Amino acid sequence: MSFKILHTADWHLGKLLNGHSLEDDQSNFIEQIFTELKQAEENLSPYDAVVIAGDIYDTVNPGEKSMRLMDKFYYDLHKNFPQVHLFVLKGNHDSLRIGYNKSFLDLHNIHLCSDAENFLEPFEIKKGNEVLCVYQLPYLNQLNAPQICEDISDGKLHSQKELVGSACEQILKSHEKNYKNCLSLLCAHLTTFGSIKSAYDEHAVGAIDDVDSSVFEKFNYTALGHIHKFQKCGSKGCVYYSGSPFPYYFDSSNDTFMICAEISESGTVVSKISFKQLHKVERLEMNLCDILNADEKFISEHKDNYIEIIFDDEYFPVDAVSKIRELLPLSLSFRRKERVRDTEKIQKTAELRESAFDSPEKYFDSFFEDVCGGEIVDKELHEESRRLFIEIAGRIEKEMEEEE
Repeated sequence: MSFKILHTADWHLGKLLNGHSLEDDQSNFIEQIFTELKQAEENLSPYDAVVIAGDIYDTVNPGEKSMRLMDKFYYDLHKNFPQVHLFVLKGNHDSLRIGYNKSFLDLHNIHLCSDAENFLEPFEIKKGNEVLCVYQLPYLNQLNAPQICEDISDGKLHSQKELVGSACEQILKSHEKNYKNCLSLLCAHLTTFGSIKSAYDEHAVGAIDDVDSSVFEKFNYTALGHIHKFQKCGSKGCVYYSGSPFPYYFDSSNDTFMICAEISESGTVVSKISFKQLHKVERLEMNLCDILNADEKFISEHKDNYIEIIFDDEYFPVDAVSKIRELLPLSLSFRRKERVRDTEKIQKTAELRESAFDSPEKYFDSFFEDVCGGEIVDKELHEESRRLFIEIAGRIEKEMEEEE
């Protein structure tokens, strides 16, 4: 007999992608979770629990729409799968307020953990004569884990590494004493040493608080959150990050997963289940003019994706961005690749700048050389722009002389 667990994490409800709402994408991955639960039930192999390992919301003050989306998830889960236990863990992005209504929600198999007050007390899932003890360990600090700090001789812990190490040692000791013949599952939100991080994770997480995954080896399964990439941690034990269900950054992979963990006395079997993105996230490194001249096949392949464009055009139409957004409406970011100028060009621009104030003509030519490289694409437009600049500069100079 085994306990079947669905593990996910890092939902970041309310997060925007370059100012664009992702509510539809987040609703989409939640629906896929329900689809997985339903299919398992129809196959007579239902899940016993769903674990969300932290970072439910993107900020400690989530907006109304995000909170309604989570509330709807609670309601739909209990209505359609009342036998399934839900474990919701506070991540570093979440507020302590996610634990609000905990006592009431416990009655409906929804178990919230916003602090480490009762970290030694597991929730027991019973199945025949078997028992699975579920321990929850939120993102720890000295404010939300004073009882863990007290276990250390000097009472001063300053890192996740120390806090988590102490907490796991205490949990395993208590489990051995009080639940010796029971299976164990730990849900935690942290960074493990050696885990593969995305560019965002490297920037936001760092390495100083990395926890050695060996501290989790004695648990039958450890469901982790905090790192957005699916992966197993360490060479021993069943320690996994599910990763985020949506690729929230342009450098992220669109391969995202939830995890099915089947826990039994004979061992834990882990399988990953792919999410299908409503909109893929991608970075295109190509010139704007090439996109404007792209064929229908290219446009069809990318028009439904969230796109960041890294371009290196020297010249392009003034309305290039708006025209590209007509072709690829979800183009959310445009960034110019840094141009490397040769020494001769830099020297030439510097010489123009030195003489720029001699006349409006030289000032215009210096600006044009610096911005556009000096190459004239539309001669008529260039000459008219230069004429207008000189005319306006002359008027300003005349008005200043009259005021004097």
